[in-house]
Amino acid sequence: MACMMTSSPLWQAIQCLIQSRQLLLIPHLLSPSACQEWLSELQLAESETAEAEFYQGHSPRQTALLKVSAELEKRAIQLFEPLAPAFTQHFGKAYTRHERPQFLKYQQGDHFRAHRDRSQAEVYNQRALSLILFLNDHQSQPGFRGGRLSFLLRHPDATYSGNTDQAERLQGVPIPPQQGMLVAFDPDLLHEVSPVTAGERYTLVTWLAE
Repeated sequence: MACMMTSSPLWQAIQCLIQSRQLLLIPHLLSPSACQEWLSELQLAESETAEAEFYQGHSPRQTALLKVSAELEKRAIQLFEPLAPAFTQHFGKAYTRHERPQFLKYQQGDHFRAHRDRSQAEVYNQRALSLILFLNDHQSQPGFRGGRLSFLLRHPDATYSGNTDQAERLQGVPIPPQQGMLVAFDPDLLHEVSPVTAGERYTLVTWLAE
């Protein structure tokens, strides 16, 4: 089932993605106090440039990959493991493997241009489900501005050929950030993260494979 943007309200577009089994939102997966505990480590963590598959000779992503303790990485994996039945029920796939979790920090100006998480590259072609957990939001402390995650859907009057340069033919469905909320989605969905305009945006991301 394909979703296309119309004049409907934002929530209708989000519901379309959910009902077509391309998206699942799980609010409050991690409590505010747990988010703050994790953030206290992340704010002190060393970082390196987060890698991404190059597109037309340029990396579409500008963000930092944080180096976290083995204990925090273990807790991240344990957080997602009980959700496997819910993922299978909603998306209709059984997931048996996961990539190493990534803790990301987006600072002012950082972004991730329109992309898909699955591609022909060997490191990416096994991905069957993408997971993004918001560790802070616009109201939390620390908070951020900008950095909006949006899914890009085909405009009803356009023919999309798969070239992400045709962004003018697409319309975005932004997901309002909520501390502790998990966003699970089909890795073939085109999506982006707009530039952060203030503060620091912290997320936990990983991918599951069948």
